[in-house]
Amino acid sequence: MGLASGIDSITVHWPSGVLDQYYNLEPNQSLVFVEGETGPDPCALGACPGCTYPEACNFDSSANEEDGSCDFSCFINATTCGPGTAWDPLVQQCIPVENACPTDLNGDQVTDVSDLLIFLAMFAIDCP
Repeated sequence: MGLASGIDSITVHWPSGVLDQYYNLEPNQSLVFVEGETGPDPCALGACPGCTYPEACNFDSSANEEDGSCDFSCFINATTCGPGTAWDPLVQQCIPVENACPTDLNGDQVTDVSDLLIFLAMFAIDCP
């Protein structure tokens, strides 16, 4: 580059056909270029993987193909999951909790008269 005070642009033509363009570079430096790092937006070519759920914490408005990367953890708090369930960060959903409510004998996540009737019915049964 000789005594140039600046470099307007460099265009790298990769063997794969990808074009990368770099602008306003300083002279007298070593640069490492990576194929595709400044190339065309991959989303402009069709499929654009990412999180497509607007409710997700990491929603990507440019994505048009769901890739399973959505994260909903920013919405999780103690009241998010219903009674008898808890948030599982591994599967990112509310899952049933074993013995969350030992008085819920019919498994409807509520302790009410029907649970009392089940208890009373079992109370009268002889144990083996």
